[in-house]
Amino acid sequence: MHLIYFSREGWESWGRPSKPLVREGMPVLIDDDLLFEEAGVARPTVAVNLWLQNLPLDGAPAQKTWKTYAQAMKPWLEHLAEVGVHPFEDRETLRAALSSFSEYRLSGPLSARWDVSTWNQNVNPVARFYQWAVEEGFCTAVPFTYALVRRFTEAGPVETRRNMATLRAPKPHATLSYLEDDFLQLFLWALAGLGPGGVPDTFRGRQVGRNAAMAKLVVSSGLRAQEFTHLLTYELPTLPTRQTTLPLPFPLSAQITKGKKARETWVDVDAAAEMWQYVDLDRAAACHGRVYRPRETSRPCACGPGSTRTGLADRAALRRRAVKPAVRPSRTGRPQPGGRPVDGAL
Repeated sequence: MHLIYFSREGWESWGRPSKPLVREGMPVLIDDDLLFEEAGVARPTVAVNLWLQNLPLDGAPAQKTWKTYAQAMKPWLEHLAEVGVHPFEDRETLRAALSSFSEYRLSGPLSARWDVSTWNQNVNPVARFYQWAVEEGFCTAVPFTYALVRRFTEAGPVETRRNMATLRAPKPHATLSYLEDDFLQLFLWALAGLGPGGVPDTFRGRQVGRNAAMAKLVVSSGLRAQEFTHLLTYELPTLPTRQTTLPLPFPLSAQITKGKKARETWVDVDAAAEMWQYVDLDRAAACHGRVYRPRETSRPCACGPGSTRTGLADRAALRRRAVKPAVRPSRTGRPQPGGRPVDGAL
């Protein structure tokens, strides 16, 4: 079975009267013979692909979620094909296939084994697919058993359903989710081009000002990798007019956050001030006099000044927070001639 990701590029040459409605980057599962039907009957991959296309409307708008769900369905369908079971068989047959699948993945060959977290990550999407398949009439019953469990929250006890096919992961006694102060300071010194103890090194590297400022901003605010990779200068929190020790609110665009859910974090004033010092001094010096020539296939875009929320492109207002990561200038993306920063990128 093959897993590909749909692209509309070149759809005009497909002989279609209109643009395809499938989302860009949507995963698609295809059998090895590259067929979607047999003797006029649609194969199960058609139903799986239809379910994947409905995920954005069923509470899963993130493209990473589609990819994870498709990667979970692929080994399940491959196992069913190997044992000769149709994905929409009766409940007892599917439960027997699920039992053999768990045996293969939990106690089978070492190269095929999954740990508890990987097993749960793959079983939950399969269970969600069968719930959708029953509602849509593709099969008659779900091959999973559920139990009502009670968990305690701040609002009190809450009853939820638990898939009995999932396994309980052992809880570690301690989880290291931070760096000790000594190691953190050593890490920040290294990014700034300094040796142990903060002593200047003979070789300071490149962009040490940016690296040090970005590291302090990330440590102070707790940004995720995707968030600070695609962060723009216009999205940095504005410094207060008066000196203060209170942290600054740091809103993050939904286009770069996990699950495309806008969130707000906080950052220390000193970390934000050092970041703005880099933007106004080091970065401005690197950008001064730079020459950038767009691709020949693209049309030049006249950009103008704007605010922290909007900019001007071809004399039209552009909402900066609506710009997706794919078109944002990335901190680790394609460098411009001379290694100079792209406009808007950190």
